Order: sequence, then C-alpha cells, then structure tokens
Amino acid sequence: MLIGEEWDETTPFFCQDDLIPVVDEYVYLGVLFNRKWDLDAAAEARAAATRKAMLANLHVISSWGIPASVRVMLVKALVLPVARWGGELIGMEKRRAARINIALQDALRRALGAGRGGGTPNALLWKEAQSSYLHSILSSARARAWKKWATAKTVIAELIRNPMKCKKGTWVSNTQKWLKTYPRGIAEDLHILSPEVSPSE
Repeated sequence: MLIGEEWDETTPFFCQDDLIPVVDEYVYLGVLFNRKWDLDAAAEARAAATRKAMLANLHVISSWGIPASVRVMLVKALVLPVARWGGELIGMEKRRAARINIALQDALRRALGAGRGGGTPNALLWKEAQSSYLHSILSSARARAWKKWATAKTVIAELIRNPMKCKKGTWVSNTQKWLKTYPRGIAEDLHILSPEVSPSE
C-alpha cells in the first residue's frame, strides 16, 4: 500500500517476479492503515473491535452469578487490551480515544451493574475499576514508544531525530507538541522527555 497520492495507478510493483497488489487499505498487526494515513479510521476500527470483544464476553461480564470485582477484572483482561491496541499510533488525541472509550465504558457499566442510562458518572466507573482513563493509557503508550523507538536500530530512530516537515504535522511533531503541554517536572517523572541520544547509545 502506498501512502499519499503520488502513485499513477499504472506502474506495477514486483518482488522476486511476483506482482505486489496495491490496495487502498489493509490491517497490519491489528491496526487499520489506508492511503491517507487516516488515524480516525484506525480509531473507528479499534472501537468496533472493542465492542466486538465486549459482546463476545457479555455473558460473563454481565453475569450476576460472578462477583462484580471479578467481572471488572475480566473487562480489564479481555476488553481493555483490545481497546488499547495501537495506542502508540492513535494516542494523544481525545477525540479518537473517546470513540473507543464508548464501548469500553459500556463494558464497565455492565460489569458493575451501573446501567446504560448514564446515571453513574463515567469518572466513578474508572475509579471503581481502579484504572486510568483510556485517553491516558493510549497517550502513555505513544509517549513510551516515542522515547523507546528513538534508540531503535531501525529507520524510525532516524525519523524521530530528523523529523520531516508537513503542514498537517507528523507522528513525531504531533507527539512533541503534545508532550510540551506537560510541566517539565511531570515529564521527568514519566520519563518522556525528548530522546536526545546519540546513535551509538
């Protein structure tokens, strides 16, 4: 798959004499990619996967024969990992996290018997589940990836140290912009300061 609109749609691509199909989108490691690098679409796909995971385990997480604490633990073990998958890419954007969060909070409401009418504040759901907000979880995953990948022995490290310029922003520039919203002391505690490391380290 090609990112952008540069391809003339006529030039074939071959690898060891095999024709490489060109598609508009594909799923890689559970994350949806398309030619426009639309992370909103990736978030929508992740929200659908989260709802699917919730429905697949609905008979367990909503069973009154199981203690509420165990049902919440099952949500955190079976549904939350699906919701947070790909957070390294789609994190640091409340709007994207909110789409996934709807299905996750639905699972928590069912596990806690809180009802779906909205009578119980969402903040109380997360407190009862003893879990951070999904937006925080996804953003932390992206911050950790940004710091860790800077020392990787792959091209991603070069892209982080020498970011490209784009009017719409890139993964690197948007991550840096988001991290600057933290006071320096908090950023040091989270170990997400700028990865100023040399290639030899």
